[in-house]
Amino acid sequence: MRLRTLLILLAAIAALPAARLTGLIPAAAAPRRVAAAPSRAAAPAATLPSTVPSTAPPATTPTTRAPTVAFVPSVAWTVAQVRSTGVDVYADPTSTDVSLHVTAQTEFGTPRVLPVIGQQAGWFEVRLPVRPNTAVGWVRTTDVDQGSVGDRIYVSLANRTLRWDHGQTPVLQTTVGLGSLGNPTPPGEYYITDIIPSSGAYGPWTLALNGHSETLTDFEGGDARLAIHGTNDPSSIGATTSHGCVHVPNDIDSRLASVIQPGTLVEVGY
Repeated sequence: MRLRTLLILLAAIAALPAARLTGLIPAAAAPRRVAAAPSRAAAPAATLPSTVPSTAPPATTPTTRAPTVAFVPSVAWTVAQVRSTGVDVYADPTSTDVSLHVTAQTEFGTPRVLPVIGQQAGWFEVRLPVRPNTAVGWVRTTDVDQGSVGDRIYVSLANRTLRWDHGQTPVLQTTVGLGSLGNPTPPGEYYITDIIPSSGAYGPWTLALNGHSETLTDFEGGDARLAIHGTNDPSSIGATTSHGCVHVPNDIDSRLASVIQPGTLVEVGY
């Protein structure tokens, strides 16, 4: 399966209390700078919109997510779990040159997983956490561990809604806030890389994505990354006022964070 032409430019990461996160896009209503596994941190606000950082935040007191719901998926999607040594990525299965080396952990310390979108003998085609948003590559199946995720998220730009499916079963649907005319939320396909506690304008949790802004570039030394998050401004739900973020109600934000795992696909379309 080749990468679809759709790309997701989801919400920006939150201003987290104890650590500064560079590279995530906040809401227009709160134009502040601010993209896991038991340790999830927070960042102070600044003046410009931002996205997930390319460097890890300082160590903070570990924060744990709510207990994970014990769902059993009726349909699961394969992910490649990167081992401690990282993994070499190739342009295609016939290539002998390494195109990219992907580390075992994200910038925020989350064990790295790469969604599998294609397969042939001895190889997985995977989605990558780098620009451009269409970036894919191939890894040897012997160089990674195979896992799966049972959830998927769909965002409708036309209806301004987010739907969460578990396997083939819809779990919930909610109205969301989207990007403004100047920084629209473009259609596309991404995946969740980290789940990070946040606060204030970003709600209780930020679900960071591998996608990058198409209207913003680097921020505070990090590439402009994207996310889904909550909000302290209920009027942004259903509106198009963000810098490309997808805003969800805070109760939905917390529910997603209690279940969704890294590697979960997030698709944005009309």
